[in-house]
Amino acid sequence: MSDVGLMGMHVPGMSWREIREAAVLAEALGYSCISMGESWGEDALTSLAQLAAVTSRIRIGTSIVPVFARSPANLAMAALNMDRMSQGRFFLGLGTSGRLVIEDFHGEKFAKPLTRMREYIDIIRKAARGERLDHDGAFFHTRRFQLRFTPYRASLPSNPNQTENTSPRSRHCSLPNWAIAARVMIV
Repeated sequence: MSDVGLMGMHVPGMSWREIREAAVLAEALGYSCISMGESWGEDALTSLAQLAAVTSRIRIGTSIVPVFARSPANLAMAALNMDRMSQGRFFLGLGTSGRLVIEDFHGEKFAKPLTRMREYIDIIRKAARGERLDHDGAFFHTRRFQLRFTPYRASLPSNPNQTENTSPRSRHCSLPNWAIAARVMIV
């Protein structure tokens, strides 16, 4: 099969046993990747960890994880650990979500999404390279710490199935050397 992936394995009514079986079948059929996003349902990383445990070749990753839902250090730990556990099969897709979800569900102020995305990516890249997470920005002020494990790779590839629109203001974040998908929806 060509480079075709499956997005959104959170199918209403399916049990986790059935979702795991579907992931194994997708791998056997030659699908290239499985991605899951986040909004206000199940979190993507816990779900993907289950799929990584029952597969061995298919790439797994996030279609969108909002940068307002976790600290960048927390997501760096989770994403780099997922990459290590899956032996380099993990990819990371980031986004901002929207004002309604961020403010009414997460309780965070939805402000300057592009600035927040840039800072988020900077911190995650430092973590992936094994550097100290020293950052002094508009949103995040981190210092002294670096991860206590060696990442599987020095960068995380971006989501190969990116189909979501990007705003003109965010396109310059998706530079070829950037390891993380910088997809921002400006509301």
